[in-house]
Amino acid sequence: MRKTPGILLTSALLVGSLSLNASQAAPPGQAPPPAARGKSRFMGPHPLAGRANAGYCYLDVPHSHNYGPDRPNLYQQVGDSYVFTGDPVPFGYEGQKTVFYGHHPVPPPAVSEPIPVAAAPTFCFLKGPHYHDYPQPNGPGYKVKDDVVFYVGPIPPPVAAVRPQIEQATEVEYRPFVALRPRVTVVPPPEWPGVVWVAPPAPTVVAAPAPPVVVAPAAPPVVVAPAAPAVVVAPPVPAVIVAPAHPTVVIGAPAPVIIRGHGKGKGWKGGRGWGHFGGKGHWKH
Repeated sequence: MRKTPGILLTSALLVGSLSLNASQAAPPGQAPPPAARGKSRFMGPHPLAGRANAGYCYLDVPHSHNYGPDRPNLYQQVGDSYVFTGDPVPFGYEGQKTVFYGHHPVPPPAVSEPIPVAAAPTFCFLKGPHYHDYPQPNGPGYKVKDDVVFYVGPIPPPVAAVRPQIEQATEVEYRPFVALRPRVTVVPPPEWPGVVWVAPPAPTVVAAPAPPVVVAPAAPPVVVAPAAPAVVVAPPVPAVIVAPAHPTVVIGAPAPVIIRGHGKGKGWKGGRGWGHFGGKGHWKH
């Protein structure tokens, strides 16, 4: 089998430390039951599990993980171990690849430990062109045309009995990965008993309609009326009452007292007085 750089040393160490339990193999093509919690044994490379897009395990010797297959339709059980039978490319494999076309046996891992004797060979049930991480197996039953490997050997009856349902389940698993399959233009050899594969149409993506966007009407403008002007009532102007002027009292000089008399008279205290017409008179007090 082909090995990727960095795996050779690990594989050599694991070969000396791991072994298979030579128990009765499961029926061919039977999907393994869901693995219980704990360790599970794998006989070779396989997709990693336990999380989305976990990658690919390149160990090509029997080894254990603390999880079971997350896609049981792509595995077959041999003894107490799982064998990955599908195309590794959709699961992150980046090593050397060989193009196969149609169903074919899966070669056992090249290990020195005893491998359980299966009731029938382990098969890959992919239709049409697909990749594997191993080269064309040695021995009769294979034809290569335009670098594409076809299996033209017999299909054991136990494999033929389970092929329809396992083939359908495998195709469902790989439908999302049609774009990752190899594109080949090849005429199969005449002895090949398969059916030419036609790629299924791309899955229709139905986009959910966008929810309607309801735009609420704009809120009416709020017009704030100016405050009413303050009415200031001025205090009444005090009435100015002008009193009439007091009457002016003019005190005139006393009117002269005219004493009419005759002759000369004597004034008060010897004074002299004036007479009229030369007469004499006197002041009387």
